[in-house]
Amino acid sequence: MNDEKLTKQQLIGELNKLRRKLKKFEHSEADLKETEYALRKSEFLYAALFENNPIQTVVVDHKGCVIAYNRQKKISGDRLPDVGDIMYKDYASRHDNDMYSELINCIQSGEMREFPEQKYGGKVLNIKIAPIKNGAIITSIDITERKKAEQELLKITKAVENTSEAVGIFDSSGSNYYQNKSFNKLFGYSIKELSSYRGAPPYYKDQETAADIFKSVMKGVSWTGELEAVSKSGRDFTVQLIADAIRDDKSEIIGLVCVHTDITEQKRFEEENRNFQAQVLHAQKLESLGVLAGSIAHDFNNLLLGILGNADLAMLDMPSSSPAKQYLNDIVIIARRAAELCKQMLAYSGKGKFIIEPLNLSGLVEEIGHLLEISISKNIEIEYNLSDAIPYFNADATQLRQVIMNLITNASDAIGDDEGKISVTTGLMKCDSRFLKDVYCKDRLAEGEYIFIDVTDTGCGMDKDTMDNIFDPFFSTKISGRGLGLAAVLGIIRSHGGGCKVISKPGRGTSFRILFPLSETGRDVQPYNAEAGFSESRIGYRKVLLIDSDETACSEASAVLEETGFGVVTACDSDQALEQLYKHGHDIKLVIVDLDMPGMNARSNMDLIKQIKDNIPVIVSSTYREEEIYRVFRKESLAGYLHKPYEAAFLREVIFGALAYKLRT
Repeated sequence: MNDEKLTKQQLIGELNKLRRKLKKFEHSEADLKETEYALRKSEFLYAALFENNPIQTVVVDHKGCVIAYNRQKKISGDRLPDVGDIMYKDYASRHDNDMYSELINCIQSGEMREFPEQKYGGKVLNIKIAPIKNGAIITSIDITERKKAEQELLKITKAVENTSEAVGIFDSSGSNYYQNKSFNKLFGYSIKELSSYRGAPPYYKDQETAADIFKSVMKGVSWTGELEAVSKSGRDFTVQLIADAIRDDKSEIIGLVCVHTDITEQKRFEEENRNFQAQVLHAQKLESLGVLAGSIAHDFNNLLLGILGNADLAMLDMPSSSPAKQYLNDIVIIARRAAELCKQMLAYSGKGKFIIEPLNLSGLVEEIGHLLEISISKNIEIEYNLSDAIPYFNADATQLRQVIMNLITNASDAIGDDEGKISVTTGLMKCDSRFLKDVYCKDRLAEGEYIFIDVTDTGCGMDKDTMDNIFDPFFSTKISGRGLGLAAVLGIIRSHGGGCKVISKPGRGTSFRILFPLSETGRDVQPYNAEAGFSESRIGYRKVLLIDSDETACSEASAVLEETGFGVVTACDSDQALEQLYKHGHDIKLVIVDLDMPGMNARSNMDLIKQIKDNIPVIVSSTYREEEIYRVFRKESLAGYLHKPYEAAFLREVIFGALAYKLRT
């Protein structure tokens, strides 16, 4: 029985063991299924990640043989490798580097390698080699288009960085986050300094206008215009600003770009050009009026020549006790005053009679110092600042005295009855284009050294309208103003090749600075005078050929010559003059020719006269200044010069001087 019971217990134990084993098997099968599921899931994820990875991927073994490649590689368009191809030998071997050696080194060393810009045919690839157990994974990204975009962006960036315009880019809040080199150079501010500003940057003078511009641009309205600016160092300048909005892909405004161009010098040049054009127009107006004045003075001088000649002849034949002689003397005085008016008109036209000689400007002012002081009010002080180190220059002393006296008189009138001061300064100065841009002159003066005289007063000054008209003929601010005034002064200055600069403001006085060009040597033109002890009886009876188109001038000069004892042959043009020379050539011992005859080519006719009669003395008469005569003729080729209107005594003096010179030679 006991054996039987033991057996049953054993059986029950065995049964329980079997049950436990069965449960273990059941658990193992579940674990196996779970593990199998996890493995399948992992394989699915791996396949999904590998196959659908957007990066081209190739797997190789430890020898570099291709094991697998993903879907992205298949759709790349390149020739696909075959499984078993040796990477970078059998497949894709056109790289710049020896990529097979790099691959094997990577597998053997276990270190990942990257080639960020590997060229492959016409492409640029980013290649990474990651070692794995018994092989490696190779990934490749085509960055060709990105590199092209980067290159284009680099070109644009370099262009913006190196452009002469100052470029600044601001975000939507107005903070500056980019500026090129020109921006920093122009304004002097760094990005860090400007990043804290919101709205208008500190370099715009008109902050309110600048803020309105920024607001307008941020609403999509472009802006172009000029603004006054100041740099960090304090330099004031003008910029032309072009401001426009920056938009994203959705056309949303995300900032603005500002392009600045420094136009300070351009505006200065434009202002200088406008001033110069105004001066040119003014000079052309004066030139036109000068031609008219010169023409009137020429004709008027011929009339005065007749008046003076007739008066001289009448006085010669009239007894000294005759009461009419005083009337004739008054006629001569009045005619001389009229001749002085002609001189003013000729000075204005730039054709006055000049006796050019080397002059020292300081010395000339000292000579007329007494006249200057007595010509102004006693309550006005004249202060002299005369340089003793200025060189001589070629000028006409009489004309310059007229200029100085006129400027002093005007300065005195500007001060009026009040106490004041007039400063007269002479010196030598260097003038650049900036200083010369506002100078009144005939032609634009060249940069260089100039002798100057400056007349400055403490008077009432002038406004712009007055300054625009001060050189107009017959313009005056005085109630009793008359005459040519400063117009004649400017004519004299221009005839000397100089210029005049005027600075004045209402209530702050006026300064006239007169510039004269330097000259190496002075030219002293001497008149022809009769030799001391010369006797008219030595001349004998001689004929004079008088060439003048004005009948009155010709008639009166003939009368004076005949009264003096000369025979006279007249001609009104060059053809008649040559005809008379051929007809009376043996008897004619002197020729007087008017240079101002219309249609007369003085030099050509002079050559013809000399060809017909080589050694005949020739005297020129003209209303032009003497310097102009000797620009047309050599000094030694003329026997004398008569400035119209001339009196009988002067005519005789010049003729006797010319004939005496002929006798001496």
